[in-house]
Amino acid sequence: FITFSLGVAVVKGYVVLSIATGVIMVLILSLKPRLHQWIQSLEPKEIYAGINFLLISAVVLPFLPNSGYGPWNTLNPFELWMMVVLIAGLSFFGYILLQKFGGDLGVLFTSLTGGLVSSTAVTVTMGGFAKKVQAVHIFVIGVILASSTVFIRVVIWVSIFNKALIAYVWVPVVLMMLVSLIGVGWIWYRRDATFSKKAPLNVTSPLQFSTALKFGFVLAAIMLLAEASRQWFGDAGIYALSVISGLADIDSITLSLAEMSTGSLAPEVAANGIIFAALTNTLVKGLIFAYIAGIGKGKSLLTVFLATIAAGLAGLLMF
Repeated sequence: FITFSLGVAVVKGYVVLSIATGVIMVLILSLKPRLHQWIQSLEPKEIYAGINFLLISAVVLPFLPNSGYGPWNTLNPFELWMMVVLIAGLSFFGYILLQKFGGDLGVLFTSLTGGLVSSTAVTVTMGGFAKKVQAVHIFVIGVILASSTVFIRVVIWVSIFNKALIAYVWVPVVLMMLVSLIGVGWIWYRRDATFSKKAPLNVTSPLQFSTALKFGFVLAAIMLLAEASRQWFGDAGIYALSVISGLADIDSITLSLAEMSTGSLAPEVAANGIIFAALTNTLVKGLIFAYIAGIGKGKSLLTVFLATIAAGLAGLLMF
């Protein structure tokens, strides 16, 4: 059928397009044995998980309204479901990487790439994985690495929207980054004593849709609480607003304060608000992981995150 269509396209004058399509056809045909082997290696649960992911992302998501509902128009169904899709997608992506590259490489690659989009989503995903296994050290390291990308994003946003703030935020950000990396080394060094190194990574659910759905409800509650606090107490308390915003998101408050500091808002206040939001977000992710995976499995992560928060506060006190 494609060959016949290419013949029609040539007659109609689409010669270059037809040649390019023909070359791609030859390439795909040459890969058929390898593609068949890959398809045969898939388990039914992986195929069903992929179909379900396409259902929630390509069928449900586009039809959700992209506007605010509820009190103060806070709840946006499209944005909330987008986070559910993101978490489910990271879970599925992480599961495939675990099967392909093994535990360590799969988790680290998922954490670093996923953290650039949403470190909170990575935290939920890794918490779901850690809940099912005994050797959780690699998942803890993955959460720390994903969370470290938050500090990188803060620097990027500030550099784009108000470079003057760099002088106020770089010390706390660098200190938090260093402590996080030290925490990664500490957890990796202690893995034999603290974790079961030989425990298999027996992750049975590729999609973890239920975990993603629960987080969507939690995120909706946090967004509603943050907007209620702003409405009831006003915008005068920049620091309080930063802490509340940091419960759910770091990018929005960073962009807002960076833009506000170009006007009437003092750069010191804006920088402190951004750091407070980052500290709050760090603590929340530690609590989320401990809640999903269990407090026993989350102790090491909470220890590193509390040290990271202390480093950020120390950086603020230097000014």
